[in-house]
Amino acid sequence: MTNNLIKRVMDAGKRIARPFALAGCFAASLLPNLACTGGGDSGGDDPEPDDSAVVWIGNYPATAATENSPFFCPSPGAYDPDGMPTVYSKIAGPTWVNVNPITGDLTGTPLDADVGASQTVTVRADDGTMPTDKTALISGIGNVADVTGYVDECGSGDPINGAEVKLGALTSYTDSFGEYTFNDVPDGDYALVARNPSVHVTHKQGTLQINQTREHANKLLNLETVLLPEAHFQFIEDTVRSPPVDDLTNFRIMKWNQKPVYDIYTQEVKDNLPVDSAKVDLVKSIIKNKISGNFYDSFGNLLTFTDADINEIAILPPAGQTADGHIKVCWNNNYSGGANTFWYTGDNINSAYARANTSLGENVWMQELTENMIAEGETNDAAYIDSVLHDPGSGAINYSVNDAVWIDFHKNRPIGNRDLKNADTEDRDVNPSGTYINP
Repeated sequence: MTNNLIKRVMDAGKRIARPFALAGCFAASLLPNLACTGGGDSGGDDPEPDDSAVVWIGNYPATAATENSPFFCPSPGAYDPDGMPTVYSKIAGPTWVNVNPITGDLTGTPLDADVGASQTVTVRADDGTMPTDKTALISGIGNVADVTGYVDECGSGDPINGAEVKLGALTSYTDSFGEYTFNDVPDGDYALVARNPSVHVTHKQGTLQINQTREHANKLLNLETVLLPEAHFQFIEDTVRSPPVDDLTNFRIMKWNQKPVYDIYTQEVKDNLPVDSAKVDLVKSIIKNKISGNFYDSFGNLLTFTDADINEIAILPPAGQTADGHIKVCWNNNYSGGANTFWYTGDNINSAYARANTSLGENVWMQELTENMIAEGETNDAAYIDSVLHDPGSGAINYSVNDAVWIDFHKNRPIGNRDLKNADTEDRDVNPSGTYINP
């Protein structure tokens, strides 16, 4: 019976995996004439080799990654049919991907340089003799951008502390410097809205499009959002907008489609006499020192004017529409006051015209020349009698606070932008422009 037991144990040592052959060795040691080496048998036969390849249980799921965010892809697992332990390693793939040697899970954090299309990782499951490889698909690496900005007050330019800024579903608040930050915002289109209820009119900045593939490389975009004080909004609402001249409900922002040239005709129309040089110099001074640097064109270029942008022409002004890109300026004593008009296409001003009686001074010319730049009319509200946009003028010889607010408001709104006079104060702006973030 003892010999039968020994034989069965020895036979088992031939059939089972090498680690279990030690059991046969132990049993054989019970007999003094039997030898055991390395799991072999007393008859001198070689042990059976580990001849089965590692088997993967399934596939890695296709998983997307995002810049600056931890990535994880679970391993389907693998095993050795012969019972040998399995170790996992990366054979090929991006440097930021790590393979857990025990589980085969994929981890890592892609950076900005890794952003792009799909990538593959080759993972090896190794039992020491017959390893097997498996390919994992990373189905794209999404881009993110840091969005920073600041919110200040229209007119004063003072930073606004504690303003709420929403970028899509994200929310931030400005600090004492008026600054805010959104970190690691993924690619996409986002509505940006800044608000400071009861004090300022809410402003919809427009649609921000975060997209790494755009040409301009800009990792950190600093956006300015200008909030209009509620206390001054009534002035803008009460200022007649045109076209049409009674469009109080839906006025729109219009800007020049190019930098205009001023053509000053120095022969007065009624009497056909030369205009006094001091009056001509006054108009030129307003253009160079008051109009210059206060307005942008349709493309966001600041309009500045010097003597090179002014033509002094010693003839009567021609009748009819002014040539595109020109502002016709003249004196006409057939009229007791001043006037202006403009020609436009869509939201772009093409040309304009301003005239006044020779007896009128700086306040009237400031009004007419300012309106030439914004394609707007004036207010008759006595509450704003100190404004150069008030008609009839009160003798004001400089821009009032309301004028400064309106000019900043005009500069910081895109062409075509409208404000709804009767809408809720938290929803003023419609048709905002889009801004691109190009990380």
